[in-house]
Amino acid sequence: MPELALDSAAGSTALRYPFEGAPVPGSAHRVAPGVLWLRLPLPMAGLNHINVWALEDGGGWTLDTGHRQDSRGGPPEGRAAAARAFG
Repeated sequence: MPELALDSAAGSTALRYPFEGAPVPGSAHRVAPGVLWLRLPLPMAGLNHINVWALEDGGGWTLDTGHRQDSRGGPPEGRAAAARAFG
């Protein structure tokens, strides 16, 4: 698995990321066995997404988005993106 590391070439302290880019809404990057990285859109300026982690939990997944679990909670864009990521 790639690691997040400092690039010491030529004295640079820039971060090197293990992925070419963030996951697009509706998809996920597998970062470790049983761990997925998702990016869920938010409908507000200045904070247009949140990064969330899904943890494999027995026969399913635990995904803490900070949104309410009923049909009234959370932005519909985020709920739809999470649903697409898990098909």
